[in-house]
Amino acid sequence: MQNKYAVCVVNGQIDDIGFYDKLLKNSSLTVCADGGANFLFEKKYKIDFLVGDMDSISNDALEYYQNNSKIIKYPADKDYTDSKIALDLIIEKGFNKIYVIGAFGDRADHFLSNINLLVYTKDLGIEVKIINKINEISLLYSGENTIYSYINQTVSFVPISDIKNLSLVGFRYPLTNKNVCMGENLLNSNVVIDKQPKVTFDSGKLLCVKINLKNN
Repeated sequence: MQNKYAVCVVNGQIDDIGFYDKLLKNSSLTVCADGGANFLFEKKYKIDFLVGDMDSISNDALEYYQNNSKIIKYPADKDYTDSKIALDLIIEKGFNKIYVIGAFGDRADHFLSNINLLVYTKDLGIEVKIINKINEISLLYSGENTIYSYINQTVSFVPISDIKNLSLVGFRYPLTNKNVCMGENLLNSNVVIDKQPKVTFDSGKLLCVKINLKNN
């Protein structure tokens, strides 16, 4: 499944579902976590699986997808969030590239929990990107990381652990073998000046936040 990807839709905030039209139509698997299906119901997008305790999905969306997808219902009292359940299902189906939409929203605890899932999936060797119209968030581990971007795109990095020997090449503000502690905001609002900029470090975990996405 090297060139295939899955989409996980969670119940946060999606202002313009049409922005994700190409992503959804080309997805090999689409899994919705509970109320995430409400967004896709607006344009009757195809869903393969709907999972969760069904406490936030609308009655209309639930009725529609009962006839057009496979529903896996969980009890309200459960150990894991609907988002993690949806991601686990996608991973179980053999996908190692996943886009998560709907992860942003009013609930800070839900958003941070979704960010935390980047660590969980990265440890399993799964590439997950959390996206909306403005941002794409992914997690980088040690080694050389190529940032697929475009000239003049804004990219920020957020250390979620101490970073050892960080080098940034192909950015307006380069670094060479810089140690960065968790909590520092040295890495905000850099700008891409090369078609394939590189981020290299020896140890640690680094969030990569691309700003102003192009809808291709």
